[in-house]
Amino acid sequence: LGARQEFWQATDGLNQSANVVNYPDQTANKFSPKISLSFEPQPAWGFRAAFGQAFRFPTVTELYQQVTTTGGNTFAVNNPNLKPEEVLSAELTGERRFASGLVRLSAFNEHRYDALLSQTQTVNTASCPIIGSATQCTFTQNVDHIRTYGLEAATEWKDVLNSGLDIHANATWTDAKVLQDEAAPSYVGKNAPRIPKQLYKAVATYHVNDDFTVSV
Repeated sequence: LGARQEFWQATDGLNQSANVVNYPDQTANKFSPKISLSFEPQPAWGFRAAFGQAFRFPTVTELYQQVTTTGGNTFAVNNPNLKPEEVLSAELTGERRFASGLVRLSAFNEHRYDALLSQTQTVNTASCPIIGSATQCTFTQNVDHIRTYGLEAATEWKDVLNSGLDIHANATWTDAKVLQDEAAPSYVGKNAPRIPKQLYKAVATYHVNDDFTVSV
């Protein structure tokens, strides 16, 4: 059981290019609780349920800074009206332990409200005005609601086939959808960007001796 209290403040923001533009101050006071329950009916089995709330606040660059690349083809557009992102997450995990390793399966669910997403578009749109000779722009916006759920399978083994060889592997299957986006209603029901549907990773580590380790 735990909690975090955060106070966020953005003040005296301005952008100076051809003209000086001053931005209004912003403040936020957020409380984030976390709770985790564990149950082990016997040493070889373990189960855990966890729930948490978290916030991600906009950065100074996202709020105030306009940046153009050296070549002038791409620029970043600031958004002084960004709101903090809120995340509600839950996870249920079961783990089977063995003498030299374990197997773990987790189911997770996450809801992101006012999600802060960075996107790149061609200029001459509402979000990307024409600036100089730039042809693309990057900007951050709030997406009202993104829902994500999925499964993760993971395993860890020590001294596999040969003493000193460890193997770690995991696979994740994810479904992430935009459930609400008032700024761009056409995105509702589509996959959330930058969240892969499938992700696989494996690492093999060989301990040659106490001072030398090789990983692939």
